[in-house]
Formats: sequence, structure tokens, C-alpha cells
Amino acid sequence: ALDTIKVKGKTDPIKIFRPIRKVSAAEERSRRLTVAHALENVTTGPVIGRATELFQLKQAAQTLAKATDRSMTQVVVLSGDAGIGKTRLSQELVKLVGTAPVLSGEATEMDRSTSFLSTSFHGWKDVLSNKAVKLIRSAQANGTLYQEFGDHIDVLNNVYEELQLPDEYQTSKMTGQARAQELHRVMFEIVRRLVVPGTLLVFDSAQWLDTASWSLLNTVCTKLSGLLICIACRPTPPDKKDPLGYTNILNLDTTTQLNIVALKDEKDTAAMIRQWSKLPTVPDAITSQIHKKAQGNPFVTQEMVSSLMEFVDVGDDGVRSLRTTEAVAFIRDTMPRTVQALITSKIDRLTADQQVVLKFASVIGMSFSVEFLWKLLPNEQISTMEQLENDLTHLETARCIKQTKPKPVLSYAFVNAFLHDGIYNLMLFAQKRSLHSRVAHIYETAYGNMRTFYPFIAAHAKNAEEFAMAFKYFLRAGNSAQASFQNDEAARFFSEALDLIPKTKDNGTLEHIALERKLGLAFSDQGMFDKAQDHLRASLTLLGVEVPVTINFSKDLDWSARTEALLSLVALARVFYYD
Repeated sequence: ALDTIKVKGKTDPIKIFRPIRKVSAAEERSRRLTVAHALENVTTGPVIGRATELFQLKQAAQTLAKATDRSMTQVVVLSGDAGIGKTRLSQELVKLVGTAPVLSGEATEMDRSTSFLSTSFHGWKDVLSNKAVKLIRSAQANGTLYQEFGDHIDVLNNVYEELQLPDEYQTSKMTGQARAQELHRVMFEIVRRLVVPGTLLVFDSAQWLDTASWSLLNTVCTKLSGLLICIACRPTPPDKKDPLGYTNILNLDTTTQLNIVALKDEKDTAAMIRQWSKLPTVPDAITSQIHKKAQGNPFVTQEMVSSLMEFVDVGDDGVRSLRTTEAVAFIRDTMPRTVQALITSKIDRLTADQQVVLKFASVIGMSFSVEFLWKLLPNEQISTMEQLENDLTHLETARCIKQTKPKPVLSYAFVNAFLHDGIYNLMLFAQKRSLHSRVAHIYETAYGNMRTFYPFIAAHAKNAEEFAMAFKYFLRAGNSAQASFQNDEAARFFSEALDLIPKTKDNGTLEHIALERKLGLAFSDQGMFDKAQDHLRASLTLLGVEVPVTINFSKDLDWSARTEALLSLVALARVFYYD
């Protein structure tokens, strides 16, 4: 390594290097195969350092094996920071239940730079896959749709727009709260028909579930029998509250919460290094350095082992040996010390085309379809779909991404948030802004009239600094959420739109005034009356209507009399409205 240099577009100095020797094609091919083979052991080998957690999971699996329609539904919550091993434990639980039916899905954050922007029941859509659509189509074909699911089945268009169920006049007249309750009932009926006793349900990255998904999950936990539900999620940040549905689930007598923490014992780190590298022994100096730098985080340990594979030789007999002196010097002097630097090192070992594929995919989000990625990529660099699919296969082998859906809707997701964020942050701001703009306009052209895509378009437009477009779609997303009585999501979308007012030409317009009112109502429906008052007063102030700070009563009234007075004022406001 040479002295660091300053580079335009980067805050921190950049390390530069001088090549010391040329690596032959045979050496490079052998190294890549060694690294890839080592990483395969990450999910196939035994789980290390989690004896207590495995004991609990085995007990849960044994109980599920005996489950009937009279058994209580069990819940296991795996809570821990990113990269700590929650997904690995949920994968082990899937193995433990053997031949039991398994339905699994992963919630995703649509935009990592704002707040979580979720659409109605998006977590359940991933778990149920296309089974729900097939169930409804079958009832349609049999002419039993309304008998099976009720007269307001068209509320399901809010979740599965592809169904295009005929809009019912009576449904359109329902209040937002009534529609939300009806949609919850229909979704529960679908789950009840598709999920039989003895089934394992797995929700990965559940911290991104929307409130409607949490509410339905809570209902399933309490009203369906004989299930095992595994919820893997990160702890809620200190400045945020747990969703009500999640709080209720945690308080159930049938819930077991396992807090997954960093591995404390250096022996566990040594075992992981041996398992992943397939080295018969690992020097204590190497184990100690990796354990200290990784701080017991399995993902960071895994990436460090990947770097270490540069110094592993494979003999003719298949036995692996470590060039100890070089490896110790590398770990002591050169091995990246931060997660971002580790990820940069990992990306540097990929081909230029594979790096481009990963960077473009990171702009789309944590998950992406191959078809959409193909539209985004520069044809002069990735010229054929076959080349793209080959690159994606290699990236999957290198444990950068994982396949989530097979053809014909081939889709992938990044293996974790560390990797996604690290790759995304490697790009310059101007490049990210340009790509976000392209993503937003591709989405708008293809899905601009579909409610479930409003948050996607809004988030990408905001990152592209196309604020008028972002404002338009945040407003649409908020209106859609409020119409379905998803007040938490509505407040988030409206707040995002309100933050963009200074950057658009909408300041003081009727649309701005209406936005303040809608945001006030969203907070009011959540019982957040202080925030509701602030926005409702702001709306009236923009109209030039003076509102007293407090209501002055001419005489001392008790609580019930004050309540009666306020109810009269509300009624008077309605009279003014209809007059």
C-alpha cells in the first residue's frame, strides 16, 4: 500500500496500491473456486455458538410435529442486529421441522435513505406468494367468490391489484376504517384457508412489516391453531415505538423471544474459521485478530475469512494449507478494519461487469427483478441477458445475492443490509442520482397508476432530487393509505410530502393546505392529538382563519360538562361544513 490520496466526491482519503506480481489465470481460478467453496459452508455446516438458541428451536420443532387443530400456535422471535445470524437460525429451523409445510418470506425496506415506506400487507404477499391469487381466481371460476369471501371482496384490490376485481358501489361508500376492517377480515380468511395446522411460517426482516401486516400476524397468532411462526427482526430504534401488533405478539404466553447477540467466545470464532475455510487448523494469532476485529459478528467474520482465502493453497490430495506468515502479516497490517472497507475489498475481487451489476441493483433496492435490472443496465457493458444471468449466478455463488423467485419472474435480493448499503455507498452521488431518476421514470411509465408502486416512485424521485415528482407520488401514497385507514403509513407519506414543500412550487397552495389537514387527521386517528392540532391549525393559518389557542369557558365546568361543550363545538363545525 502507498500513501493515501484525496479523490473528488469522497470525504475520506483513498488508499492506493502498487502491483507486486502478476497472478496467473490458473491461480486466480483456483482462488475463486476456493473462496466460493468456503462460502458454501456458511449455510450448510452446523450452527456455531448458538447452543441455547438451537435448543429452543428444536423444542419448537418437536412441538410442531405433534400439532393438531386444537394446539396453541407457537411464536419464536429472533431479535438482533444486522449480520448477527438471525436468518441463519431461521434457516436451521426450516431444516429442523423436516417435511412440515413451510411458508416463508422477507419484508423489504423500499428506500433505505428515508423512513420505511411500506404498502398494505406487503409482508404477507411475499409469504403467501401467488397462492392467494390462485385461491381467488379459483373461487371466481367456480362462481363462489362472494359466497366464500363476502360482498366486499373488491377491497382486495388494495393488496392484489392484478386481480382487478369489479368495484362494488357499496364498498366505495364505506369509511376508511370500515374498508380496513373488511380487508383485514378477507386477508385473514385467505390465510385461514391456505395455512393448515402443522405449518411453519417464517417472516424474515420483519422490522420492515407495515402495520396492517403486523395486525394480521397478531390475529393469526391468536386465532389459528397448530402453527409455528418464526419472526426474525432487528430491535426497534430507541426513538421509535414497536408496532401495536408486534407488542401484542411479544406479550403472548406462547411467544418465546430469543435475543441474538455477538459471539463472546474466541473458540466459536476459531470453529467458524475452520468450518468456512476447511483448514484443519488455524493459528491462534489469526483467530485472535479476526475475533477482535469482527467483535463476534458472524457476517463480518465471514467476510474476513473470505479475504483470508487469498493465502490458502490446495494440494494435489485436496488438503488445504495456509501460508501462515503472509496471512498473519495481512491480518495485522492490511486486512480492512471496517465493514465498509471489507465490502469494498469483496467487490474489488469481482469482475468489472459484476461490479456494475451489483451497483445498479443496489439502487433499485434490497430486492430486484432481473427483468427490471436489465432495463437499467448499460447495453454497451452488459450486452446480452445470458451474460447478465451468468454474472448473477456468480454473484450468488460469491454470497453477494440470493435468488428469491425462479423464472419466469427471476428475482434476487442482497444477502443482508450491510452488503447492500456498502455497495450503494461506493457510488458517487451524481451517479446514484442519475440512476434513481431512471428507476423512478421506468416505474412511472409501467406502474404509475398502481397504488402499490406509489411509494417506490416517490422514494426514487426524491433520491433523484426530482422533488415535484416525489411530492406528487408521496401525496398519492398518503391518500391511498388514508383511504384504507392505514394511518401510520399515511402520516409517514404525508410527512415526506410536507418536507418537500419548500423545494417545490406548492408552498401556500390549496394542495399544501389540504396536505396539512390530511396529516392532522392521520395523527388524530392514531390518538396523537398534539401533532394533529399543530397541522390542523397550520392548515387554517394558511387560509387566514384565526383559531384560539385554547377554548375559554365562561364558567367553571366539570369534566363531563367540558366534554359536552366540546362535542357541541364539533357538531357546530359540521354544520358550518355542510352549510
